Amino acid sequence: MVMSSSPANQNKNPFAPGAGTIPKHVVGRKREFKLLNRALQGIAPSEIQKNGLLEETSMTPLVLTGPRGVGKTLLLTWMEERAQEMGIHVARLAHVEDLTAGDAMGRLLKDIAGKDHFLLKWLKKIKVLKFFFHDAGVAVDLREAADNYAEVLEARLRKGPLVLLMDEAHHYKENIMSFMLQIGQRLISARHPLLILLAGTPDLNSYLMKIGATFITRSKDIYINLLATEESKEALSEPFTNRGIEVEPEALEMMWSMTDNYPYFVQLVGAEVWEALPKDGKRRVDVALVEQAQEEIGE
Repeated sequence: MVMSSSPANQNKNPFAPGAGTIPKHVVGRKREFKLLNRALQGIAPSEIQKNGLLEETSMTPLVLTGPRGVGKTLLLTWMEERAQEMGIHVARLAHVEDLTAGDAMGRLLKDIAGKDHFLLKWLKKIKVLKFFFHDAGVAVDLREAADNYAEVLEARLRKGPLVLLMDEAHHYKENIMSFMLQIGQRLISARHPLLILLAGTPDLNSYLMKIGATFITRSKDIYINLLATEESKEALSEPFTNRGIEVEPEALEMMWSMTDNYPYFVQLVGAEVWEALPKDGKRRVDVALVEQAQEEIGE
C-alpha cells in the first residue's frame, strides 16, 4: 500500500521520523494494511444486525510484533484513523510501564467510554471502578474488577463497534491483561462487534503464553521487520520526485547506505536531506547535498 502526498503544503517536510507519525509516502506493509482493513470491515456498523450483534464473529485478537522503530505504532495510528472514518469507536492505550494496574485500567476505561457522558457517569458509580478513577493505587479484588470490566465493555458495545488498540502490551500487568483478554475473547465469540489488537516487541509472544490465555495460540500473528531494499529506496526518493525534485542515482545510493533498510532511519535520512535543500535556487538532491546533511544525520 502506498500513500502519496497531496498538492497542498508542497514546502512541508514529507518525511516523518517521529514515533507513530505517518509520512506522506508509505511503502511496504501492503499485506499488513490489507489485513487490518479486512479486520475493521468485519465490525463495521453496516455488519451489525438489529440485535446489536454480528452475523459472524470478528477476528480473533491480532498480535502485532517487531523490533522497535519498524513501524508498529504507525500501523496502529493508521488503524485508529481508518476506524474513526468508518464510524468505529477506538480505545487506545500505551506507555503503561510506569502506571499502576489501576491507573492503566482507568485510562483504558475512559477511552472506552469516550465522550459518552452517560456512560462515564455510570462508570463512576460502580464501586470497584471508583478506585480506577480516583484512587488507582488501592488494591482491588481482581474477580470483582473483571466482572465490572466485562459490564463496562458490554455497555460500550451495545452502543456500537469498538476497537481496542493496546501498544507495548508486554508491559501490562499480567493479571489485568489475563482477564481483559479472556473477557474480550468471550465477547468476540458471542459475536459482539469487538476487535482487539495487541502490539509490542517480539517479547510479547512469550508474555502472552505466560498469562495462560489459551485462545491466543489461535490469534492472527503479524510480524514486521526491516524494509526491502527497493522499498527503502522508493521511500527515500518518491517524496522528492512527487514534489518535482530530481534525485540523482548516486545521491540515492548514498542516502540508502545510511539506513540499513530500517524504517525509522529511512525517515530520518530523508527528513534531514529535505531540510538541507536550498530554499531558493537548485531543487535537486545530489551527493553534495547529502554530504551536507550527513552531519545532522549522524548525530
